[in-house]
Amino acid sequence: MNNWLNPNQIWRGQNQFKAFRNLSDMALPSPSGIWILLDEREDRINNGFFVIDMTGFRPTRSRSYQMVDIPASYHNGAGGVSFADGHAIIHSWKHPRTTRMSPGFRKESLG
Repeated sequence: MNNWLNPNQIWRGQNQFKAFRNLSDMALPSPSGIWILLDEREDRINNGFFVIDMTGFRPTRSRSYQMVDIPASYHNGAGGVSFADGHAIIHSWKHPRTTRMSPGFRKESLG
C-alpha cells in the first residue's frame, strides 16, 4: 500500500509532503491519480507499505526521488497498480530503478 496513505508516522519526517488521511484529502491530485496498491517484488517485501522516499524531490527532476521498495514485474515486465477511484492497470516497468535485481536475488526463484 502507498506509504503516504494514512501513515502512523510520516516517512523520515518529510512533513512538507501531503499524506492522504481522509477521502476529502484526495482532491489534488484527484482519486484517479492516487495509487493505492501495487505488486511489490517478493524479495523486497518488508512491511505493509510500498515506500517512496521524497528526499530531494523536485517536480522538474523526476529522478530525484528514491524508491525504497521495488515493484514486481512478474507479468512480462509489468505489474498491477490500483487507484483510489477504483480503476486498475497493468503497468510495464521500463526504468532501471524499477527493473533491477536486489543483491543475492536469484531470478530462477520466481518460478
